[in-house]
Amino acid sequence: MILFKAFKLGLTLCLCLNLASSYADTKLPDLEADLDEQSLSNPSYIVGQHWFRKLHGSKRLIHFPPAYDYLRNALAKLLPHTELYQKNIEIGLLNSAQNNAFVLPGSHLFLYSGMLSRIKNEQTLFALLAHELAHLDLKHYERQNQQNKQEQSKALLMIGAGIAAALAGADGEASSALLLSGIANKAENNLAYSRIQEQEADRQARKYLIQADLDQNATSELFLTFFQASIGREPIEFLSTHPIPETRLSDSINTEPAKSILKQGDQTDFNQFRASMLGYRASLLLEPNSYLNSQITNENELNYAKALSAYLSNQTLEALALSPLLDETFVNQAYLKALILIRNQKLEDAAQVINKKLEINEGHLAFIELSPSKTAISKLSPTNPKLLQYEQDIINRIHLSQARKHKNLALTWAYEAQIAFSNGKTKAALKLLDKAKPEANKEELKVIKEITTQIKHTVDLENTYDLTQS
Repeated sequence: MILFKAFKLGLTLCLCLNLASSYADTKLPDLEADLDEQSLSNPSYIVGQHWFRKLHGSKRLIHFPPAYDYLRNALAKLLPHTELYQKNIEIGLLNSAQNNAFVLPGSHLFLYSGMLSRIKNEQTLFALLAHELAHLDLKHYERQNQQNKQEQSKALLMIGAGIAAALAGADGEASSALLLSGIANKAENNLAYSRIQEQEADRQARKYLIQADLDQNATSELFLTFFQASIGREPIEFLSTHPIPETRLSDSINTEPAKSILKQGDQTDFNQFRASMLGYRASLLLEPNSYLNSQITNENELNYAKALSAYLSNQTLEALALSPLLDETFVNQAYLKALILIRNQKLEDAAQVINKKLEINEGHLAFIELSPSKTAISKLSPTNPKLLQYEQDIINRIHLSQARKHKNLALTWAYEAQIAFSNGKTKAALKLLDKAKPEANKEELKVIKEITTQIKHTVDLENTYDLTQS
């Protein structure tokens, strides 16, 4: 089996290195950090955003706004204690059996659904997020690659190969291994995150946790959980891409008394997030309910995760049968219930769920998108810099839906172009914009011009570093 996996990985690597070979001779950017991590004048952001868009177009990307809302709020508790200029992080959730999380340069963070099978309380999740933020804050990617341009070239090549493999539909394990190899930048068995950098990140993460009045001892639980899961098995992915400094255990194990359970805070929102991620993870399995039964003990969370898994697996009747058990006081469960009712053409019942949530928060994008009227969207701009990509995605989809409803070809193609570009399909986006122009009136041309200018400016900057467009 191991030899077979190695053969698959080798074959995928051979095929995908050809797809990504244009990165081999890349004109490498000077990755010394700009003050603003998310500015187009910052080379790190340009490189990171390029790969973020590629991953954003992956079939494994999770599209479930309540989960992103939770993760954004969790990060907001830690970000004020970092030295990052921008106190927000672009986030992506990937549905995979992998137990991993990683960051890309320019403040981008990805978390795998499989990770939540290991992380079972919010404090441990905070420890993981703090560790990843520390890598960004300490500019480990920039520092490592500034020292060795040759290895930076290898990293860009491997990232390109991994994303090309994923987009080409290659075996999930193989493409993920290639991608993470690029991100971790393996070179002669030395990972990009050196053991010194891991030690720095561990210690910096604990500082964030202390300043945020969170449990610094959760770092011990985080890594002990991973170590125990790896006993007698291959190391889980997170440990493969985050090498173990010799001092990790002694550093992580703090002599201060552990916080009382009563001081851990309300775990309700975390538990709903975890159930969402496990519901996605279960949808990849032949026996999803058995997996969920082994992971979740709370009846409400279990029913919700099973309903989500059934919905994602197109088990329409099973999802509908579970929908009365969903608790609408939880945003994620109300959102899922609305989705299930809409799929089953129970539009009046869905509207009641949606309207209740919009009465509480009229600007809630996820429910505006599900609402038949979508009246509030006229107040929002798809290029608002304060919005994260998942929020911009919702606005783009609403604009596209409205354009199609009014049979407006020019704006339909314009918003399709914006969505295509955010999914890493630059050439397709520009072709759609060219199609849209002859169909547009004066006001529509302004929208098309704004989208075109934004895309071409980004592409011009990426071309400076020979980041090939697709």
